[in-house]
Amino acid sequence: MMIGFSFMTSLPEGIESLYSSWLTSNYLGLLIISFPLSYIINDMINLLKGYFSENEKGLSFNFFSFKSPLDYVSSQNKNKVKKIGSNNMILREIQPQDNAALEQIIKAIFPEFELPLVGTAYEDKETTTMYESYQGEKEAYFVVEVNGEVLGGGGIKPLKGMDGVCELQKLYFTPSSRGSGYGKLVFNKCMEAAKAFGYDKCYLESASQMKKAISIYEKDGFVHLDKPVGDTGHFSCGVWMIKDL
Repeated sequence: MMIGFSFMTSLPEGIESLYSSWLTSNYLGLLIISFPLSYIINDMINLLKGYFSENEKGLSFNFFSFKSPLDYVSSQNKNKVKKIGSNNMILREIQPQDNAALEQIIKAIFPEFELPLVGTAYEDKETTTMYESYQGEKEAYFVVEVNGEVLGGGGIKPLKGMDGVCELQKLYFTPSSRGSGYGKLVFNKCMEAAKAFGYDKCYLESASQMKKAISIYEKDGFVHLDKPVGDTGHFSCGVWMIKDL
């Protein structure tokens, strides 16, 4: 069991920064572990405001208990949303009502880019039940919604057959939403979550036609492999990449 507290400070131009410090005690004293949350700061600000208070004596902290920092974030952030910009864009975790839209978005990619339908995500059972498929341990799927419309998303799961390795999965968006930075936003969110989950490496599979996506992966430190690893069941993919987290 770990005991933690969180705090916030106000910065110029209304920017709020949040860090969480995690403390655990043993017979030798207190060991303080700093756990900065860089990318999901905005998510956590609203989440933890309820634990923060100020009185006449100054700052006070409300203590809470949890098994690990990630357990706390995961348990509290299931349906939390983050609004970004002025166009009602929301980045959030997947919800049951997203299944139909995501299935349509994912399956439309394959004829658009002339990708194989067999041995790819097109025929995955997960594609028809996306919400249900990302409710396990150390996995998550993030969705971008603009003005009430789901435009795409991406997620991570443990890579079958490989300890300590996750797989970046089903990072797809509608044609009209590409070029708006949404793909990069979700990609970054997935990488942040993968690190928080404690994975050592992240693996992905793609196709040579997906040039823009591959460029993003390469710039972020993913390197190409000569052959696939793990057991994804996607035997028609021709691009395999991996990155140390």
